[in-house]
Amino acid sequence: MKDACDMIDKSLQEGRGVLVHCGLGISRSGTIVLGYVMREKNLNREQALLFVRAKRSRVYPNTGFWEQLGIWHECHYAVSEFIGGVNSEFDGYREWKIKAGVEMSKRVLILNDVDVQSGEKI
Repeated sequence: MKDACDMIDKSLQEGRGVLVHCGLGISRSGTIVLGYVMREKNLNREQALLFVRAKRSRVYPNTGFWEQLGIWHECHYAVSEFIGGVNSEFDGYREWKIKAGVEMSKRVLILNDVDVQSGEKI
């Protein structure tokens, strides 16, 4: 998110336009725009969503992206910082990654118990 926001910011500062787009322009690209607006205007995700929807009503981040935007705000628009040459992740982001990893592991375990072709339990 930080890299995308930095790129948008740089392009706008250079006087260039920016197109943020994904397959349908509803969830992924909307999430990037929300993250940028949150950082630039120091808004929470709900405030940013109201602002962006006033310009494009079809912005609907999926639940995973919505949760990540909450972490983005909680971590003050950065997920880590360099301290003494070491990249240190912020607690909220680290906790989210652990939770997301656990959830992903559960999905993988469930998939490992299913035959992919037939869909039947092994």
